[in-house]
Amino acid sequence: MTGALTVICATPATASVLGDLADECMAAIEAGDDAAFSAAADAIRSRDDVFDTSARKRAEACLSQGFGEPWEYWYPSEDWEPSSAIQARMTSTAEAKAKTAAEAAEAEAARTSNAAQVAELVYRSCGTLLARDEVAAMTNALCVESFLTNGLPGSAAP
Repeated sequence: MTGALTVICATPATASVLGDLADECMAAIEAGDDAAFSAAADAIRSRDDVFDTSARKRAEACLSQGFGEPWEYWYPSEDWEPSSAIQARMTSTAEAKAKTAAEAAEAEAARTSNAAQVAELVYRSCGTLLARDEVAAMTNALCVESFLTNGLPGSAAP
C-alpha cells in the first residue's frame, strides 16, 4: 500500500482589516462617493492596528488624497492626524523646550549676577569693618572668606 501524506497548514490566512478599509477608502475616492469615503475614513481613523506597514501606508495615502492634505498615523498619540497638525505640535514642543531653556539660562545669569553683587557688597562691608575694627573683621568668618577669595582691601588681589 502506497501512502500519501497530506499536510494541511493550520494557520489561517489573516486579512488586514486596516488594509481592507484602505482599499474601500481608495475605491470610494475613485468612485467619487463622498459618503463612502467619509465612512471609510472614519473607520480607518478609529483603528489602531497599524502594524501592517503596507496597510498603514495605503490608509495614509487614502486619507491624504481624500482630505486634500498629508495625513499619517502618529504613534506617540496613537491617532490618525494631518501631518500639519503633527508638525505644528512638534514645533510647539520644540519652542516650549527652547523657551524653558532660555528662561533657565536667564535665571542662572540673574543668580550669578546677584551672587557677584552680594560678594562685592560683602567685600566692601568687610573692608569698612576692617578699617574700623581689625579684630572684628578678622574674626568674622564671612569677612575672612571674602578676603581669602578677593585679597585684603588695599592690597593686590591673591
